[in-house]
Amino acid sequence: MAAALSGQEAARFERCLGLLRTVGEPPELACARYAEAVGIPGNGSLLATAARFYLERHPNTLPKITLAEAADEMIELRRKANASEAYLTDLRCRSGWFISAFAGHPASVITADCQRYLGGLEGASGTRYVHRQILWRLFSHCENHGYIPRGTNPVAATQMFSRKRTEPIEIWTPKEIAKLLSVTQKDFVPVLAIGAFAGLRTSEIL
Repeated sequence: MAAALSGQEAARFERCLGLLRTVGEPPELACARYAEAVGIPGNGSLLATAARFYLERHPNTLPKITLAEAADEMIELRRKANASEAYLTDLRCRSGWFISAFAGHPASVITADCQRYLGGLEGASGTRYVHRQILWRLFSHCENHGYIPRGTNPVAATQMFSRKRTEPIEIWTPKEIAKLLSVTQKDFVPVLAIGAFAGLRTSEIL
């Protein structure tokens, strides 16, 4: 085989061996891996782009952190910035529900995961709107700290939700309020009573 190579072919082969020596790959293994890799994108010129994309986005190449740890870090920064305890509790609760479903590295979460989660939430459109805002802030925090690459916030491309209420506001009857007050825990009675009879918002009641 080697004897059948022309001078030009032999020179090319020698250059190939020189390139392979820089990465320590034997020729037969390098050819096998190249053929397999090219078969995935279908174009050899895309291999370097695909490799860079992998290094930028794969959790194994990014800082070691879980989504829960990133959320704790974000909440602590908000606390140091003098955010209200009610706001911090809201962040903790809403992000916690999402984290319980996606407990791994932030980079392992994709837009489809976020869309399925938001679409599966019960309640009005406003509920989904608030959840989406908090998740966006969480992944924005991850972007700012290098836990995921810039421009890869998975919430950014999810469906937008309106805060406007589409259903008519329901008015509780005296009988319904009386029943609620009679069965609720004693410590929660003031919250229900103020909400029912004083017309204050939840944040004002708390």
